[in-house]
Amino acid sequence: MAKAIRAYEGYNSFFNKTEVAQRDDGVWFHRSFANNGYAKAWTKWEKVNSEIVHPQTLNDIQVYSDANSKTELSEEVKQSMIIWDKNKLNLIKRPLKYRLP
Repeated sequence: MAKAIRAYEGYNSFFNKTEVAQRDDGVWFHRSFANNGYAKAWTKWEKVNSEIVHPQTLNDIQVYSDANSKTELSEEVKQSMIIWDKNKLNLIKRPLKYRLP
């Protein structure tokens, strides 16, 4: 079991809380807080097979005819969020205690 060096959290497409963490050798893992048949609980850590990227721009909520529909992000903001599986996840800033396989 290896310790996570970086982790992000957010919600997936089914509105379940999701966490994505990176091991010190660069491998990414994910888990969700989902229904297991009896109650809601965290699933096992699973290896991420898709690409994890930092967003370059974000779409504005309200778009006017003469306004720019995308907002450029600073480098600090880019590093504090990822796009994974079409969902935006934010960096976890608290101390990490995750043990990854």
